[in-house]
Amino acid sequence: MARHRWRSLLFAPGDRPDRVAKAFAAGADGVIVDLEDAVHASHLDDARAAVPQALAQARRGVTRIVRINAAGDERHEADLDAVVGPWLDVVMLPKAESAAEVRAVDERIAAAERAAGLPAGRIALAPVVESNAALRSVYDIARASTRVTAMGLASAEQGDLITDLGGVWTPDGRALHYAKSRFVSELRAAGDVVAIDGPCAALADDELLRAECRNSRVLGFDGKVAIHPRQVPAIRAAFVPSPDELAAATSVVAAYRRAAEQGVGVIEHDGKMLDLANVRSAYRVIARADDADDIDDGPEEKHAED
Repeated sequence: MARHRWRSLLFAPGDRPDRVAKAFAAGADGVIVDLEDAVHASHLDDARAAVPQALAQARRGVTRIVRINAAGDERHEADLDAVVGPWLDVVMLPKAESAAEVRAVDERIAAAERAAGLPAGRIALAPVVESNAALRSVYDIARASTRVTAMGLASAEQGDLITDLGGVWTPDGRALHYAKSRFVSELRAAGDVVAIDGPCAALADDELLRAECRNSRVLGFDGKVAIHPRQVPAIRAAFVPSPDELAAATSVVAAYRRAAEQGVGVIEHDGKMLDLANVRSAYRVIARADDADDIDDGPEEKHAED
């Protein structure tokens, strides 16, 4: 399974191929072509027919994602049958509620892969948590399938999660602070699963977007969803280490390696005591910087079937 970049993901409606093409040119790491909320039921058949062609023509190096309708929804299986093919990288599953549900979707994707002649396990799965009940099952959902390489949290203003919570959205994000922290913590316990924060709904408030991005990164998220191309640059910038951060991390790793060669486990560096935990944190910063470059398995593998 190819490794994908997840810092900035931009939504585009599945029934608007022109907007899908523009989304792939907007500079996001991935584009989420939506068959759920953004498409009226009367347009869904047309959207299903349009998505494969739009993805097959998409810009290389941008992760190709389709958000289908939720498991249990009468439109769910038809969505999967329509979109699984060599043009697809990731299925985004909204309103994921349980590990059993994810395993069932995994099996349906596997069947669709076989029908399309694709290698087993080629298509990744990104469940989205949108309720308090699902929040209690994040670890189990993440571990339910090896396809689960990322998970999203529906944390937008007036989104499903805060509505279910009964909280009041404020610019500082206080109402969802616990939910976001728990979500990231459970994913870190589950293993190498990317944590994606929900979108900023204020399209004209650049400072609020930057503040949300900073808060997301402080809490440990790896990326954030955009709902308009103008949001992409700020999101990308927030989740790439600055030159100073990268220099500091590289310095920590180098200092610790020198100490390890001398048999020393804890050292003083730039006025701070460092141990292995600090080095792990530094390696995470370096990995984020590496993700600023193309880290896919390569166009030959990823798009050979297109």
